[in-house]
Amino acid sequence: MAADLLVPGTYVYVAEDLETRELVGFVSYYVTHGGAFFLDYLWMHKKYLATKLRETLLEKVEKDMRDVGEGQYHVRIGVRDRLYGEFFISQGFDTLNQLEITKYLEKVPERKYTARNIDIFGFKFKRVI
Repeated sequence: MAADLLVPGTYVYVAEDLETRELVGFVSYYVTHGGAFFLDYLWMHKKYLATKLRETLLEKVEKDMRDVGEGQYHVRIGVRDRLYGEFFISQGFDTLNQLEITKYLEKVPERKYTARNIDIFGFKFKRVI
């Protein structure tokens, strides 16, 4: 079960088709030890993208955060997630110009990102080796 993957401090909202009872989307967020809120996952089946369910899920998360007095939350987006990045920007998110990088200590994934130049929402970075 997917809930087994959740760590303490993680909260989830799901959207389902009322006729078929199938999962059509979900959002999860977590609270760090220091109290910062991070949106962890936002997924919506592509045939439901035009229904505004993603926006409704974000509204649920934002209500939870406002209810506890939080004034901001964060989302980490990979450089390949342009469509989600554009979605979040359209929902009022602002860029913090943060670049997250990874060092693989064991087996390197086959699809390792190896671009020399990185473009994140119009901000250009040059990889220096």
